[in-house]
Amino acid sequence: ESFKIAKQAGEGEAIFGTVTGQDVADVIQQTTGLEVDRRGITIPDIGQLGTYEAEIKLYSDVTATVNIQVVAS
Repeated sequence: ESFKIAKQAGEGEAIFGTVTGQDVADVIQQTTGLEVDRRGITIPDIGQLGTYEAEIKLYSDVTATVNIQVVAS
């Protein structure tokens, strides 16, 4: 399963702005009801539409990897 984040996109699937840890935390909370601390989220630099992997630190020794799908809004 992947979480979808909608961003404004321009030419060549480039997005305006960036996808932040807060964006990821918000979409996870909206989708699952789970609160995730944005500071525990590691995402690559996302500059265009597509699917990316984000790593989420759930506990000190537990991390999860989720797919983030960036789509045009």
